Amino acid sequence: MIVSILLVQALILATADDVLQLKPCQTTIHTQDSPTADSLFQLNQSSRPIETPLGIGFGIECSWQRYCFLSTAFDCQSAWRSISPSTVERAWVLRHRGAPEEAYALPFMMMGLSARCYFQLNLKPGKEMSYITLSELRDAAEALADTCASGQQIAQGGIARSPGGDNNLDLVMTEYQPRAQCNGPGTFPQDMQSSCGRILESMPVSRQQTIFGPQGDPAAEETTPSQIRTRNFECVIEITSGGKIDEVSWYQLWQESNAIFALCVRKGQSGYSQGLGERSRFHLSIFSGDKGLAGNSSLTARFIA
Repeated sequence: MIVSILLVQALILATADDVLQLKPCQTTIHTQDSPTADSLFQLNQSSRPIETPLGIGFGIECSWQRYCFLSTAFDCQSAWRSISPSTVERAWVLRHRGAPEEAYALPFMMMGLSARCYFQLNLKPGKEMSYITLSELRDAAEALADTCASGQQIAQGGIARSPGGDNNLDLVMTEYQPRAQCNGPGTFPQDMQSSCGRILESMPVSRQQTIFGPQGDPAAEETTPSQIRTRNFECVIEITSGGKIDEVSWYQLWQESNAIFALCVRKGQSGYSQGLGERSRFHLSIFSGDKGLAGNSSLTARFIA
């Protein structure tokens, strides 16, 4: 018993730096293809109601058990600042459900400039649509960062429940460890960045592991090499696996694509990530122009308007 008490005291007295050296937790963020994830964690959390400047209340919960410690809390500030404020109310709907052109696709992710912290907006399980302005989203993200990742407390992730007021949305803040590397200044045209945003809104986001492999392999559910690109090559996301079979979820590819966009493309640079997948065979890159494997006869391409 004495040993247990001393161990608990030692853990309590550990410095923030010591705590942040722990391996990052595996965050599970519920999306419509994972409807039970929200019930997986019933842990102690700190919570208090927050009132936004626009007068729409929502609840905030901070929890390192559910949403990880944040080793770079400052990046959360750059993430919410990347949201351009607007008071125009727009519909937010599940992607690939025949949404109107002006609607935003969910889930929606905003990463900081270092891609070490991100916010993800999701529809709650069973919900199909919500309405929220970008200003309301920005306010919720700012309040979440100020509550859970600033001040004297140890920075931790958290969730803002029901931003927008219709009880259809959740906004999660958590840490990410990007693999992204950039190719240097001037390698991605600044005026082409919005094209990548359209691709990120259109990518599949299923968390189910998918088998990728070369054309003709009977085990492959998706073929590589492949590209998701705009028709005029303003933005291209290219996926390769070295001509071999490997498994990865579309959600992980989408998440890492967001990291390349945040870390590289927003700064005018093309970028890439390596070592993705169960066997670390995937190479993911984002660039602009008719290059990469565009002329490869085995390439599979998906076009985004």
